[in-house]
Amino acid sequence: MNQDQIKDLISRLGFCYGFDKPVMQKELLYVVQEFYNWLAKEFNPVKLYNELPLMMEIDGQLVDDIADLVIETDHEVILIDYKTFSGDPAQMQWKAKTFSGQLKLYMDILQQGFPGKKVRGGIYFVMKGVVVWIGEKEVEMVG
Repeated sequence: MNQDQIKDLISRLGFCYGFDKPVMQKELLYVVQEFYNWLAKEFNPVKLYNELPLMMEIDGQLVDDIADLVIETDHEVILIDYKTFSGDPAQMQWKAKTFSGQLKLYMDILQQGFPGKKVRGGIYFVMKGVVVWIGEKEVEMVG
């Protein structure tokens, strides 16, 4: 993600979630830049998909939504959902579990779209710079 895309993301998040003060945006810009640096180092992505449309029919129901970030590597696909919740590690794990059903559905869709690749997902708590992996107990600090 280039600098202009990161600034656009910060601007949209600030508008949607009410942290549009310049100081907060500057801090958030740093956190997001560190997150993308961590992604590049940790996963060596082949491709990053920002706001990837997801669609699948399940039991006659059309599931149609957008994944915040999908990271494709040589052997796996990583789904990242952005959340602005800020709490301690235990609270973030609890909050991530409340979104686990949605993420697992998205992961099922991605598994069909990327056959042969392992799919995993996590919640990135933007305000804290923390990733919580769904299905795992670990809270991973980013940056």
